[in-house]
Amino acid sequence: MKHEKIDKSELFYSFFSPIKPPQPRGTSTQDKWQSHVLPHGEVEELAPNLWHVTGTLPSSMMVPREMILYRLADGSLLIHSAIALNESGMAKLESLGTPNILIVPNRIHRLDASVYKKRYPQLIVVCPAAAKPYVEQEVVVDGIAEEILPKYGITCHEPAGIRPQELVYELTLPNGKALIFTDILFNLNKLYFQHNLPTGKYLFQWLEVRSDLADFSVLLAWVNNFS
Repeated sequence: MKHEKIDKSELFYSFFSPIKPPQPRGTSTQDKWQSHVLPHGEVEELAPNLWHVTGTLPSSMMVPREMILYRLADGSLLIHSAIALNESGMAKLESLGTPNILIVPNRIHRLDASVYKKRYPQLIVVCPAAAKPYVEQEVVVDGIAEEILPKYGITCHEPAGIRPQELVYELTLPNGKALIFTDILFNLNKLYFQHNLPTGKYLFQWLEVRSDLADFSVLLAWVNNFS
């Protein structure tokens, strides 16, 4: 029998999709949230109205992940690729604006979406149409990103030439524009691994992902003259 060649992108998504947080110590909502809180950095400003947080995954072999926070025109907050933070981190997040929209960028970055929805019931959870069957296995999806986000002044770009899984989001900033995306482009260079996860490069060598092409979680492209 002729074996069908495995698509490398499917191998990548299949490897990371089953990742789960540790089991909660109790049954309360707070216990559930705390089980999702893994080591993470501080909320750092990237540009006016734009911040990020670098976090980790449950296994020490996994590469870091990124959450992007963006202040919408009405002052509320858009969260891209949610990471559960400790209470001081969440207080900082809430000081930036009331959480309004949560983008689950693809089927990998859904780990903390459900606890965010429980913490903020009014949160509008969106994802790309291609990712919806996978994302809704973990959290109720309130709308499709391509349909909801343009109403908030966000342009959704579907990258050409890759398997449909995620979108590139164009955000307007006071002094330019930004593009946010996750696993369609990487920038996992040697310095990034040394700073965030010294052992992670071996995992990506096994997956045949070139480390000079990559940033695993959210690579934010800051483009002053993007058009």
